[in-house]
Amino acid sequence: MMTEDGQVKTRKKGKREIMEFISRKYKESPLARAIVIKIPVIGASIDEYFKALVERKLERFFHGKGEYNEEVIKELESHPNSLRAIVMGPYFLHPKWVIDRRSEREDRRSFSRPLRTYLEGITPKSEGKVRLIIRNSPRYLDYLKKPKPLVKSEEVPDFIHEMITNFDNLLKLGTFSFCCADVGYYENVIITEKSCFVYNRKTEVTPIESFYQSKDPNKIEIESAHFDEVFNANYKGRDNEIASLKQFIMSLEQRLKE
Repeated sequence: MMTEDGQVKTRKKGKREIMEFISRKYKESPLARAIVIKIPVIGASIDEYFKALVERKLERFFHGKGEYNEEVIKELESHPNSLRAIVMGPYFLHPKWVIDRRSEREDRRSFSRPLRTYLEGITPKSEGKVRLIIRNSPRYLDYLKKPKPLVKSEEVPDFIHEMITNFDNLLKLGTFSFCCADVGYYENVIITEKSCFVYNRKTEVTPIESFYQSKDPNKIEIESAHFDEVFNANYKGRDNEIASLKQFIMSLEQRLKE
């Protein structure tokens, strides 16, 4: 007959084997990552690990972009003290009529406007804690042009003018930093002090196809530190970054007519 101590060891061994199996499958298969909610709690006991795993309190997989957008909007509207985000282009500078037109076509809310509202409302205590990496990627042009142009040819001059105006208004606040650098499409992030959102694409120009949210403090800390390393390595100074983004926005006039 097994002793009480032996039963405890057996239970612990069983849980450890299951955890190792989950971890292995998580690394091997994207499908497993969609089905299995992995909770990497550093220093937590096995029981705490499984409790978090079952209750899904630290990581959440989203089944669609609409659900993902709503959660990002909710996070932005909670006025976090810090924000680090990689965005495919300056869509947060779009005029309201372009944002509304896109939302009507997709039948879901975009976080373009909530992001600008957040940037407009940053307080001095957040200065230095709000950073954007703006990729200005090929996907951004596809976003504007496909499957049907968001901006008609005759609307392009107004579109450019309003984007520059919105940009200048944000610059007057001077409370956020940005750099223009294409850091790749494989994995992009939106990070606050409370959450880390991760989203992925299969190719440079395809829409987002997988997305999840982590509230694990360890992951948030690691991702924030990595983001800052990439930002600092690519940052060319405020004046140069302003000139770079304005040049890109002005170039849209020709690109949108091609």
